[in-house]
Amino acid sequence: MSIPSWIYFCDCHFFIFDEKFSICSFVANFVFLAGSIHESPGSDLLEGAKEIADGVEILPTPGHTPGCQSVVVETQEGKAIIAGFCSIDANFYPTEEVKKRMEVIPPTQHSNLMQAYASALEVKKNADIILPLHEAGVAKRKVIP
Repeated sequence: MSIPSWIYFCDCHFFIFDEKFSICSFVANFVFLAGSIHESPGSDLLEGAKEIADGVEILPTPGHTPGCQSVVVETQEGKAIIAGFCSIDANFYPTEEVKKRMEVIPPTQHSNLMQAYASALEVKKNADIILPLHEAGVAKRKVIP
């Protein structure tokens, strides 16, 4: 019998938006995770952006799912945002033809299209460096500034 991967996170400090926690307790795959959040030594249910360490902030970016979050990191090269929703470079840098209609392309996997668009736009406007969650090139980088 294999050990479920969530078990490795039981002693971690969790930062989760209230919207996400509310739904994850009803989803079978997250029942144990929801329990471990309540039992972990440190857990914060968030209602908005929060700095969790010097130069590191959790940013609400709903739309992909309720309570979706991205991570903002201040670097020497500027503000890097790890987009926590299904995205690739093309979501933030669409073709000229697409830019005539929309500034960003919202993630195609979403629970709320308008929130997904607004979140992608917020990430683009506030980041000097964007690290899209599903962009294969991000994993190939040796260093992220």
